[in-house]
Amino acid sequence: MRLKFIQIGYLFGVSLLLASIFYFFASNWQGFERLTKVGLSISITILFFITSLLLTKVIKTQSFLSHWSYFASVISFGLGLALIGQLYNSHADYYMLFFIWLIPSVVASVFTKYQPFYLLSYILLHIGIYFYLNPSSYHINWTETQLLIIILVIILLNSLLFIVTGQKYLKSAVIQYPSIILIHILFIALTNSDAFPTYGFWMNVGYVLFAIGGLYYYLKLKPHKPLMILFSMAGAAFVLVKGFELMSYFFGDLFLFLLLLFVIVLVFASVKLLQFFKKQQMHTVVRTVLVGTVTFVATVFATISVVGLIMTFFQDIPFWGLFIFAIFALIIPGIFGRWEATVKYTLLCTGYAIAFGSSIFEDVFIWKIIFLIVVVFGWVVIKVKGLQVIQFLLVNLVFGIILGESFDLSIELVMLILLLCNASLYVLLTTRRVSQATALTLAFCYFITLTVIPEVGYFVSLIYNISFFIIVTAFVLVARKRQWQYELIISLVFWFLFIGYKYYDLAWMLIHKSLLFFIVGILFIVVTRFFERRKKEKAEIKPGFVWPLRYLLIVLLLFQLGYMGFAAFSAEALLQNGVTIKLKLAPIDPRSLLQGDYVRLNYDISTIEDLQHIELHHNQLVEIVLQKNKVTGIYQYANVYSVNGSFNTTYTAQPDDVIITGRYDGWNNVYYGIETYFVPEGTGLDVQENANYAIVKVGENGNAILQGLTEN
Repeated sequence: MRLKFIQIGYLFGVSLLLASIFYFFASNWQGFERLTKVGLSISITILFFITSLLLTKVIKTQSFLSHWSYFASVISFGLGLALIGQLYNSHADYYMLFFIWLIPSVVASVFTKYQPFYLLSYILLHIGIYFYLNPSSYHINWTETQLLIIILVIILLNSLLFIVTGQKYLKSAVIQYPSIILIHILFIALTNSDAFPTYGFWMNVGYVLFAIGGLYYYLKLKPHKPLMILFSMAGAAFVLVKGFELMSYFFGDLFLFLLLLFVIVLVFASVKLLQFFKKQQMHTVVRTVLVGTVTFVATVFATISVVGLIMTFFQDIPFWGLFIFAIFALIIPGIFGRWEATVKYTLLCTGYAIAFGSSIFEDVFIWKIIFLIVVVFGWVVIKVKGLQVIQFLLVNLVFGIILGESFDLSIELVMLILLLCNASLYVLLTTRRVSQATALTLAFCYFITLTVIPEVGYFVSLIYNISFFIIVTAFVLVARKRQWQYELIISLVFWFLFIGYKYYDLAWMLIHKSLLFFIVGILFIVVTRFFERRKKEKAEIKPGFVWPLRYLLIVLLLFQLGYMGFAAFSAEALLQNGVTIKLKLAPIDPRSLLQGDYVRLNYDISTIEDLQHIELHHNQLVEIVLQKNKVTGIYQYANVYSVNGSFNTTYTAQPDDVIITGRYDGWNNVYYGIETYFVPEGTGLDVQENANYAIVKVGENGNAILQGLTEN
């Protein structure tokens, strides 16, 4: 068990070091020159790679260390690409960054079969696709057909991944489950008739066949509980989406009545199906999935239809009337009645939803107290796991509203009280395992919320952040020691969530967080190594994959270093040799996923009205002729452009003319790759207020690079 402690210690240390590097580069700290930063990023990639080789010889019993070090080397390569884009003001979150990063990750996945590389490759692929479809620095107008084809290609790609990663030679649950989930999400999105009016009907037919076929296959032909549950949940989501879609078209008295009739038929059919399953001795999981799915769909639609019909026929009914109806007509019969599972749970959940909404809209303290007592009573009496979670969440929600609204407590005090209550319940509810786990999860949620509340002040926020980090770290170690599986997973999730979301926490500077993470990461590694050397038991020597594949990995490293060097050299050459031009701009200020703060730029030459008169496809190359205004010195569109080597009019080049290359976005706009300007953290607002012009270098081939911004 101590070896597992050692793994956790090293995991925390390496993760914090990577976070430190990431935060440092994203801060755009001005203490180093451009080429120094490029050299530093290359050195870090090499350092992690060499460390991975050395660890295979120095610490032979801990092969995971060499694996993590090599994984960190590939991560560093991606961070280095992001840094180069930041230094030379390339597109923020440019999709090619992720696709280039994907190359060594995919190769490593194939040859090492190391699951973190599988997951990294999957994430990089889809982030790249996302930013191809939705760039950060400009907008693309996709047609319905284009978007349909792209999404279908993504679905097909994920289908192949789902099939391949289900085979023995490439078995990977970390890819198989996300891929099938994404297939369902995208397929359901395609069924939206508003977004896809031409193809929506056929997409609906296709998804229904896909969902039914998949459910039957994993229920009967090749039983697979997790996938069967997943298809059932996706089917429920589809029904809900279609219900809301129809509601937007046909909402009215008749629709509400038909919706309620649908709920009754659905619940009745589920009761008959449960009875059939019981006779056939169908597995408990199947019955549980059926009950959960039907209850979820029926509750949503029943709540809408019941409230809608009551408000229609009794227009003057006050909210307390709905509240009383929910308590006496739904909740109490649901608690005490001897109904079939789907009937009982639908009554309860619908009653909870209506009573909760009524007590919130009509702000009466006593109603909230009554509702709280009823839910607590239901939690005590009914010990069904799913309902325990729902009731526990409702108790927290109502209690929090009472504290915040009725007692007028600050958000900090509300979160603090809820944290203490749930932490206490976690300790006390040893016989109610599901509620205990829910209490722990909520306690972590409230605790992490306390670390981001800006109103608490810097010093108090610092105490919350340090306390959270220490407590969650300790909880991970205790859970591992006592073999608490759920506690270990949830505490690790919140540990990494804390490290990750700090990137967007504006209370501390990124450079300060980088330094802190570096120190704490080194401390974790040193302390872990100290305890590892003290252990007396002999551990098995595990060679791992780094040393046997060292030659292949060296080739991959050379590719990584070569690409980073080429990207930096090309940008430097353009800065040195390009023609300097001045452009009028209008900026806004967001934050990049990997590269830190930047100002998003829009130029006078971004919109070319002349392009609306010709047919261009998305992303088509366009050459724009710029001429220098002899009075202002600003380069402006000369009403001349070239597509496929042909100018729109007779053109004779003038001495000061500059031809800049861009790509058409589908909206008569052209983007040039100079739409983002990265700035030191916290200075974006100043740049936005003061910068009016951009200084741009343009090469002989028309490629441009943004050199700087100026006020005049």
